[in-house]
Order: sequence, then structure tokens, then C-alpha cells
Amino acid sequence: MPEVLQEKKDGKKYDEPDLKKGMYTVQNFADVLQTLAYMCSSTESEAIFEGDNSPVPGQLKDWLADGVKIFQAMSEEESNELLEGMQGSPFYLSGKNAGLEKAGARNSKADQEHLQAAHDHLVSMGAKCPSVPMDDAKDPPADNQDMGNKGVKAPEPSSTGPAGKADAADDLQKLDLGQIHKALVAAGSALAEIKTELAASKEENAALKAQVEKIAKMPQPMPGLLKVIGKGEDPDTAIEVEVQPGVHDPKRAEALIKQHGGK
Repeated sequence: MPEVLQEKKDGKKYDEPDLKKGMYTVQNFADVLQTLAYMCSSTESEAIFEGDNSPVPGQLKDWLADGVKIFQAMSEEESNELLEGMQGSPFYLSGKNAGLEKAGARNSKADQEHLQAAHDHLVSMGAKCPSVPMDDAKDPPADNQDMGNKGVKAPEPSSTGPAGKADAADDLQKLDLGQIHKALVAAGSALAEIKTELAASKEENAALKAQVEKIAKMPQPMPGLLKVIGKGEDPDTAIEVEVQPGVHDPKRAEALIKQHGGK
């Protein structure tokens, strides 16, 4: 084993700082942006449904745009710091003698679960990326064992020295950050489509409002005129019957009575 990797007398191993895995702050920031994107979509839909012209969706969209810019700068900065911290590390300088020629998983089991959750959120927004399913990943092995994932081929040692190995690590980092960036771009496109639909809905509502106002301004029909009639002006409904004089014949009357059963 190279001398630089020998245990020091004070009990601390290695002259270089311990190797750090993952960029947890960048990962958490990506989760926050994902949640904010869902909030933007939800408030846009609510504003369209209620038609209240709420300013909140626009404010959230501006906030998301600022967050994406900060995220891009932060992820680039953290990636550079990660690679700079690994330059000249004994893990890169030890070579095959230290048994470190196999490159394995860059994350523990807990890290993989967090990354898989972030991956699922991004895929739900439309991101498409090749990845190794969680079922195919091995549990974190014990110390001094291979950290490789099932189905993932370890990169070959570079003949260009530490610089070539740093480039390989950079490619691994870009794999995750590139997919996150694509998902954020897809979220921005979805928000733009929602904004276009909202503008169209506002125009339609304005046209309907103008039509209602036009109908309200149309002249109303005149009401019918009523005439009050007093009791004295009521038509006379009494019918006068004029009695015509007749000739009374007692014998004829008696005969008619008997004819009809009378006495």
C-alpha cells in the first residue's frame, strides 16, 4: 500500500480529507424547485377556474425563474468544488496497488433512496432519462468491499493520470445535473403553456362581459297602460223582458192538463 495511505501514528488515516459523496444541498434545492413548480401549476389552474385575476401565479413563476438561475449557478459551483477537492487526493494517486481500480456507486443506500425519489418526481413532469432501477441496485457493501452497482460497468482507469480521472468523475456528476436541468426546462415549458391558456381565457371572459354589458344597455319594452274604471261605469247587465199579452182559454188549458196526466 502506498505510504500516503498508511495509518498515521495519531490514529487518523490519510493525509487528505475524507472523500465526500454527493451534493446534498444541490439535491435538496432541486426538490424545493420541484415543489415550487407544482405550486405554480396548481395556482394557475385555480386562477383560471375562479377567474379572479389573482397575481399569485405570476409571482410564483417569477420566483421559480429566479430559483432556477440560482440553482444553475449553485450546481456548477458545487460541482467544481467537488472536483477541486478530489484533485491530488490519495484515492486518485494510489493506483492499482491500493485496490481502488474499481469505481462503484457514488451513493449509499440512503442516498440512492433520496435520488430515486427525486428521479420519480422529475419523470412525473415529463423527463426521460436512462437509469438503473432501484431493484437492480445492491445494498451498500461492507467496508473494503466493492461499491459497484449491479449492471453498471466500472470505468477503466485513465492513462492520462489524475486529470483524466477527474474528467470521468465530472461526467458522472453531469449525468444527474443534466437530467435535473432538463426537467426544470420541461417545467418551464409547461408553465408557459398554462400562461398562454390563461391569456386566452381572459380574452374570452372579456368578450362575454362586453356582450352582457351591451344587452344591459338595450332599451326595455314599454309596460302596458292600465285604465281604472269606476263602479258607475260598469255596463248594465240587467235584461228587461217584455211580457207579451196573451189570450186565456180555460177549456184548452184544462184539456192540456189532463193530456199530461193532470186532473
